[in-house]
Amino acid sequence: MPPEAPSPEKGGSEVEAGYSSGEVSVHSLVAAVPGLRELAELTGEQIAQIGSQDINDGLWLELAARVNALFAADKADGIVITHGTDTAEETGFFLHLTVKSDHPVVLTGSMRPATSLSADGPLNLYNAVAVAADPGARGRGAIVAINNDLHSARDVDLIRASVSLGARGIVMAGMGNGNVSTEAAAALAEAVKAGVVVVRSTRVGSGDVGRNIEMDDDALGTLAADQLNPHKSRVLLQLCIATGMDRGAVQDAFYRY
Repeated sequence: MPPEAPSPEKGGSEVEAGYSSGEVSVHSLVAAVPGLRELAELTGEQIAQIGSQDINDGLWLELAARVNALFAADKADGIVITHGTDTAEETGFFLHLTVKSDHPVVLTGSMRPATSLSADGPLNLYNAVAVAADPGARGRGAIVAINNDLHSARDVDLIRASVSLGARGIVMAGMGNGNVSTEAAAALAEAVKAGVVVVRSTRVGSGDVGRNIEMDDDALGTLAADQLNPHKSRVLLQLCIATGMDRGAVQDAFYRY
């Protein structure tokens, strides 16, 4: 089990002051999870020990090469990679494209660090090892195991993860006029049904996001950011939610401000 960046990253409201990513070694992580070695015969290997915001192409290439070498030499039946949540989906997709084996590669991380009262890292790691040891995980490409759920690295959806972690509002940095893929649109609609306020903005440099243009906001229940970029949209949405506005009032606020 050669993990890459073993420290989960800061998230949630239970983070203690002074927390920083990339502090816990893979050996400490494995030792801290009861029953882990009953699932599989484990070997820990430290490829890197950094926050995932610092992951770069060089580390991706090194990681993929090491994973492929272990599988080619028949030294692993499955590999679990602990990884910070900021860029886990990018690393997972890279491995999904570059690992040349049908053996399982499972990424996991944590939204709440070991210093919090309800750290989720140990359970996520336990589940990831259980998946990697399961013959049914073969041939499925890279998998992300987190929050008692499994996702193909090709289809990791931050929208559903945000909802499951209790987000009350989501700003989508979409393409063009704030449009998104069919899969992402379905996830946004699910988020709205779960009570989350969803605002569509755009990642392009300029241009308005108009309501019911490119996407059917009325049907989805989403709101349009008008002239605000994703960063400003997040600030305004936070204030709207904090003051208890309903969706109609939130949409009016985006037109007004």
